[in-house]
Amino acid sequence: SLSTCMAFATAAGATMQINGGDLVPVPINGSVAADVAAGIVTQVGFPVQIAFVGTSGYFVDWYGG
Repeated sequence: SLSTCMAFATAAGATMQINGGDLVPVPINGSVAADVAAGIVTQVGFPVQIAFVGTSGYFVDWYGG
């Protein structure tokens, strides 16, 4: 299951999207994180689809269960 995902961007227009939901803008020279455990994102079904567009780096953390 998805635990956390983060994205970093060095240019304008970068986004992160989870399970076809809203596009989450990633700030220039900044990052954004989504934490399922904290209730910021709720996971619905499996598989989870995460799309990163224009990001310069990203991190996805999964946990078993």
